[in-house]
Amino acid sequence: MPKQYSNIFVSAICVVLLCSAEVLSQGVSIGQWMDHLPYRNIIAVEEGNNGIYAATTEAVFFLDKEDNSLNRITKVTGLSDVGISAIGYSAVSGALVVAYTNSNIDIVQNTSIVNLSDIKRKNILGKKSINSIRFSGNTAYLSTGFGIVVMDMAKLEIKDTYFITVGQDEVNELAFYKDSIYAAAESGVYAAPINGVNLTDFSSWTLITEIPTGNYNTVDIFADKLYVNRANDHSDEIDNDSIHVYNGSSWTYFYPTVFRTTKELRANYGVLMITEPDGVSKYDSDYQLITSYTNPSKAKQALQDDNNSVWIADGFAGLMQDNAPWGVYPNGPGSNQVFDLAIEGENLWVAPGGRSGAWGNIYSASGMYAYVDYKWTHAEYEELNSIADIVVVEVDPNNNNRVFAGSWGGGVIELHNGKLVTVYDEANTDSVLQNVKNVDGYLRVGGLDMDNDGNLWVSCTEVDNLLCVRTVNGSWFGYKFPSFGLNTRVSHVLVDANDQKWVLIPGNGILVFDDNGTFDNTNDDQFVRMTNSAGSGNLPTKEVNCIAEDLDGEIWIGTHEGITVFYSPELVFTNEDFDSQQILVEQDGYFQYLLEAEVVLSIAIDGANRKWIGTDGAGVFLMSEDGTQEIQHFTIDNSPLFSNTVGSIAINQKSGEVFFGTEKGIVSYRGTATGAEEVFTDVYAFPNPVREDFGGVIAIKGLVADADVKITDLTGNLIYQTTSLGGQAIWNGRNFKGERAHTGVYLVFATNEDGATKMVTKILFIN
Repeated sequence: MPKQYSNIFVSAICVVLLCSAEVLSQGVSIGQWMDHLPYRNIIAVEEGNNGIYAATTEAVFFLDKEDNSLNRITKVTGLSDVGISAIGYSAVSGALVVAYTNSNIDIVQNTSIVNLSDIKRKNILGKKSINSIRFSGNTAYLSTGFGIVVMDMAKLEIKDTYFITVGQDEVNELAFYKDSIYAAAESGVYAAPINGVNLTDFSSWTLITEIPTGNYNTVDIFADKLYVNRANDHSDEIDNDSIHVYNGSSWTYFYPTVFRTTKELRANYGVLMITEPDGVSKYDSDYQLITSYTNPSKAKQALQDDNNSVWIADGFAGLMQDNAPWGVYPNGPGSNQVFDLAIEGENLWVAPGGRSGAWGNIYSASGMYAYVDYKWTHAEYEELNSIADIVVVEVDPNNNNRVFAGSWGGGVIELHNGKLVTVYDEANTDSVLQNVKNVDGYLRVGGLDMDNDGNLWVSCTEVDNLLCVRTVNGSWFGYKFPSFGLNTRVSHVLVDANDQKWVLIPGNGILVFDDNGTFDNTNDDQFVRMTNSAGSGNLPTKEVNCIAEDLDGEIWIGTHEGITVFYSPELVFTNEDFDSQQILVEQDGYFQYLLEAEVVLSIAIDGANRKWIGTDGAGVFLMSEDGTQEIQHFTIDNSPLFSNTVGSIAINQKSGEVFFGTEKGIVSYRGTATGAEEVFTDVYAFPNPVREDFGGVIAIKGLVADADVKITDLTGNLIYQTTSLGGQAIWNGRNFKGERAHTGVYLVFATNEDGATKMVTKILFIN
């Protein structure tokens, strides 16, 4: 055994809680996480534990056949990673093995998850993806991009690694037939005796020459014969495969004349399942077709269970049973793509499109997603006039059922209750919205924002009218800025509290515009171009990525070199100094600018005026109101965050739930701050009563900003004191000494900042 694979050990053990869809529908507790992943794109299916396991690339869910409940197994509930490539269930050990494209491995057994990450952390030549899993007794054999990894399921450790060729050929799947092990690999089928040879030595493996060389993607044993599939066997027929059969002495074709595309061969319970993208065929041992299942459109795998039901992993319709027209899967967004998030009230909308690194189109046809009343819904691409690459979304603050979205090529979309109302383009806006010059039909929207009067402001790229407005009465006006050329690319637009319009121009700084309240009169318009020069913005770099206005009216800008802040944006069009400033923070006795080494991609402001900052590769930071103190830092290593690249953040100010849009999907965290009330409103504590088994924090809700909160017992002894975070105060249920509160009634006194207004509520403790 190669030295680098010896002494593999269990790197982490954690408790896994299977979260049902019903539990998830109730929201998430303070300090807890929730996944918002797509579940209908199934890549693998396994039977076990009196149910069916189905995997997507992001997570696994389990269908309990006794009560038909769906239970999620995700990074939030204990998995160590995302990017699943294969799953396998060991009946001997009663464990599910979850494998990843980076060779990470999780073993889900009973109520625990064991992570084996040593292979993931090793420098290995070749691809590291784990393609399939096969069990023999208490041993698991993992077919990988560099060979075969052998894992002891009893000891939960790696035993060996087999390299079947000198070039570390990719192994797609393997099977045991008679006295040999057969590996379906990218260059052919290889065989080696199970016993009597050193399987770690590639010279022990022999290429089968009786069948054509090529990429063999799946193999299994059925009716005492070995079946292998060669992908793309017939060069004159695109995507046609051929299935070869070995009876122990000679090879034949299973289908000598029929062309097909085979995703998987699987034999169980006396039948052979042949999975193709558009259907599954079930055969008996006499090669007679028993049943065809034609409803799938993107089938990946299929199996027959112990009740003779067939379960199909479909990449579009979810987990399909027998000939059902549609599959089952937990509720989630349509895909893991997310480019922009927007929330008003408690309605979250997702723009899942994107643009290329060269600011071109990627032609994402993912439509849009909405999260309303704890449920995801999907506005399909076809329902949105077949408009692709939706990159920005804005929810009307005066009507949360009204949504505007901008496409990188298709103009502005208006929806109401999730249904398309209008598409605004060059034709129906009197050419105010303009197509990119010399690129017919491409109207590229970079940003959207609504002002306090309900007017919609739109930034468009590579056109004369870089900024446009749709007024509340439906009129359109466009604005030109001579100092910017026709090749100018724009992104976010923000209307600040002074009614100034900020437009980010990545690579060229920021445009600030003031129409002085007269849309049709350009004579009184003013604009300023901000760059990295003193007196004209003093940005750390002209590479600007995101913008947010905090509760004090300060403008926070995320750049390729950290954060910079405009503390006096009202001075932009005066002769006074309005330059931005970077924030000095102390670390280990040294001072440096806040996140100056990070590319900041997103900023959101919570109810306590704290800053949530998403970066390109460093995760998420929660900073204090002034940005000088780091409160939390979430990464893939210390949290369920799916990726350290966080391109968008949105906050539900009513609940404090923070949504992170990562490159691998959406995940949310229930923060401690909520939006403040103008006056004390329905102040209450939750949970109440606090029972003996409760170990979380207690929230006092309905408060004004910076409320002083005191908690006493009935005799007036002060137990705890704090200041509200926005409209919510948090108590851990302990006194100043760290002792848990005794059984009894406790009084909560809340006063506003000047003490003029007071409110009292009660909390019952039961121990």
